[in-house]
Amino acid sequence: MDAAVVQSWIKNNATARPESRTFQPGQVFQGTITELFRGSTARLQVGAQQLTAHLETSLEKGGRYWFQVQPGSGMPTLRVIEPPSRQQGSSPGDALAARFQLQGDKAAQQLIQQLSREGTPFTGRQLQEAVALMKESPLPAKAAVDTANVMISREMPVTKSVFQALSTFQENRSLSAALSSIEAWASQNRSVPEAARAAGLIQQLQNASSPEQTGMLVKQLLAASSGGAVRSEASQFLQAAGLPSGPGALAVVQERLQLPQFEQQRQLLLPDGGRAGIPQSPAALASQLQLQTPQKMDAFLSLFLGAGPEKAGALDMLTTLQNRPDPSFENLHQALRQTSPSTFTPGQSMPAGLLNQLGFEHEAQMGRGQEMNGNNLKAALLSLLQNQSVTGETRRAAEFAVNRITGTQLLSQEQQGPVQQMLMQVPVELLQRSSDLTLQWMGRKKEDGTWDDSHCRVLFYLEMDALKQTVIDLQIQNRVVTIHIQAESPKPSSLEDIWKPMLAEALEQKDYRLSSVLWKDDSIQEKTGADQIQPSPYSLERPHGYKGVDFRI
Repeated sequence: MDAAVVQSWIKNNATARPESRTFQPGQVFQGTITELFRGSTARLQVGAQQLTAHLETSLEKGGRYWFQVQPGSGMPTLRVIEPPSRQQGSSPGDALAARFQLQGDKAAQQLIQQLSREGTPFTGRQLQEAVALMKESPLPAKAAVDTANVMISREMPVTKSVFQALSTFQENRSLSAALSSIEAWASQNRSVPEAARAAGLIQQLQNASSPEQTGMLVKQLLAASSGGAVRSEASQFLQAAGLPSGPGALAVVQERLQLPQFEQQRQLLLPDGGRAGIPQSPAALASQLQLQTPQKMDAFLSLFLGAGPEKAGALDMLTTLQNRPDPSFENLHQALRQTSPSTFTPGQSMPAGLLNQLGFEHEAQMGRGQEMNGNNLKAALLSLLQNQSVTGETRRAAEFAVNRITGTQLLSQEQQGPVQQMLMQVPVELLQRSSDLTLQWMGRKKEDGTWDDSHCRVLFYLEMDALKQTVIDLQIQNRVVTIHIQAESPKPSSLEDIWKPMLAEALEQKDYRLSSVLWKDDSIQEKTGADQIQPSPYSLERPHGYKGVDFRI
């Protein structure tokens, strides 16, 4: 879904900006004559744009022609391109391709047809260079055409590096998966300076609780619910997560581990596979539970919870307690900070300089003569690629990550009318699962250049284990928040009772007011055969003016 989301966004934004498009001498485009005036002047429809220009030749109203912009100032002067005679069955794309020495080239014909449909002006050199890149690319023909079209329509340099960067959005691979592959290799090659630096930045970017921290939190909660000043709060939290709570919580764990059907869990959760037996003392059991990996946490949760949404909900509750301070559990937060300050860091959030960490300012900093020293992810990965010991899948993953970051830089911001849009993808770790968080921000900028956070729309696109493809549409008007959630899963029963009050309280602390949370279950549509969440393929149809993104609410 991650790449498809960007493809869908491009569909609505990649070729728009007709009101600001200028036509340069030498460019070629196809247009329709809509009005004829005196003095060889005419009005043309070029894609979504109206253009008034001077014609060198008399033409018919309603006719569709290929034009080339001539040198000069003021009103554009257009010359009709007289294509060579075509054989029966050939298309206008064939003739134009022949004009630029690309006769019989199927890739050139397909690209010309795409540019023609959208009214995108291009030069012969752009066409020739784009076709050469398409032929070198391993992408399927349609994907290569779409990628070349993005470069030309958004007036990007038609170069191999730009083509490769945009091509990553055609691959069924996420940035987080590539970074996880690099981090795994780097952890075994710490002696390589570039590897250690890249691994550190990847961990800092993901900035999530480690499995070991989550496991420690569960053990602390179980112990706290069995006694002490925060027993009530710890029990309440464990109960909300669907886990055993109260004074007998550890006894319940002990009982479950003794059951034959949980032998596999017992082998995973106890030292030496539980061969020494199950500790009889609750305190000893709490200290010996092995919960430091995602597999072991999953085994622990399976003692009490079913598969899918229940486990995901429990992990989400634990992540909420660990990463976001909640006034309802302030005493519990304080107690856990005192017992394990190194592993419990409530309120932990993504760093403010996230874009800088990814490397969005890498080229700008280099242009200012600043020394990089691998202080952002892009710089660190480029440095890593200079090391000849990096080969095989690790090198491919690093190249993909660099190109994906570059592609996101190229596509990250767009303005149509008064509305500005920003798109970014961030590798994060949610519920102990690496994923790309795709975020789209739509709104206006204030006079000081900052975003107006009182009136905006923010969309989050996620691929989650339990909820599957999920879109969260956050709409803010005068600091009143309405949330639409679209997922391939039924609405969780805990949404109204647990999550909505917590969300409302957290928003109030930021001076926002929650109006409503609406849930749309796309799994119902699956059963009825209706449309479901399916981001558009990489077809770049021209939008008419600025509008919303390409999905349903």
